[in-house]
Amino acid sequence: MTRESDIRSADFSFAETRVNPASEVDVFRPDGIDGLEIQVTLMRHPSTCDLIADSVRLTDQEGKPLHVTGEHGQALNADETEVLIWEIIEDDVQRSLEYSYGREPSRLADGELAPAGAILEAPEDEMAFEI
Repeated sequence: MTRESDIRSADFSFAETRVNPASEVDVFRPDGIDGLEIQVTLMRHPSTCDLIADSVRLTDQEGKPLHVTGEHGQALNADETEVLIWEIIEDDVQRSLEYSYGREPSRLADGELAPAGAILEAPEDEMAFEI
């Protein structure tokens, strides 16, 4: 179990995008906490072909769901955990807007669409954000 207070106090930063055949997954990791990821799954919007957020998950780095305990030791349910994740993501204003309104599929440095199986790491200069 992971404590909600530890998650809220962490400095999350965008780490990578994993390109899948029908989706992309943006991964955020906190500094100083090993084995924790926020994964945002993006799917193509049927009318625009842009990618929009479909789901969010709090996982270990192997993709297994993490359970979160609240202030009084109670387990957060799925809805409470999702709200917690979105509160963290909203601090990255540009990405949260892209998740709501859409963004283009990821591209390689040469401008070509990233193929399924590609993992695109964040640029070194991308800033961490803190809630």
